[in-house]
Amino acid sequence: PLGGRGPGGCDDAKQTLTDFRRTRRSHDGDTLDRPAARFFRVNTFLVAFTVFLALLFVASLYRIAAGPTVFDRAIGAGLIGTNAVLAIVLIGFVYGRVDMFVDLALTYALLNFISVVALAKYFERRRE
Repeated sequence: PLGGRGPGGCDDAKQTLTDFRRTRRSHDGDTLDRPAARFFRVNTFLVAFTVFLALLFVASLYRIAAGPTVFDRAIGAGLIGTNAVLAIVLIGFVYGRVDMFVDLALTYALLNFISVVALAKYFERRRE
């Protein structure tokens, strides 16, 4: 047994942990084992995702400005709300408080959904 005394006890578990750490250090050729490389990869991903979100915001603004119908403009507004939810979650990753920001993003997504449905109902009644 690992937790008891004698063969296979605490001393063996400590030795196994030490062997694991040594083995992990011996693979320094892998860039993912270094914390700085991991930070660089995550940081690069966040910057690329932020640029992608900015492009989505621009596309949504274009749909709102150039939309031939009111429904196209409503879809653009809904898309901006969805992009804002993604931006809120991204901010949560940056600050390391994903749990809090996901709650905020879900609340904002619910408000966005309700507003798009209310807008659609308003324009449906207005057409009649």
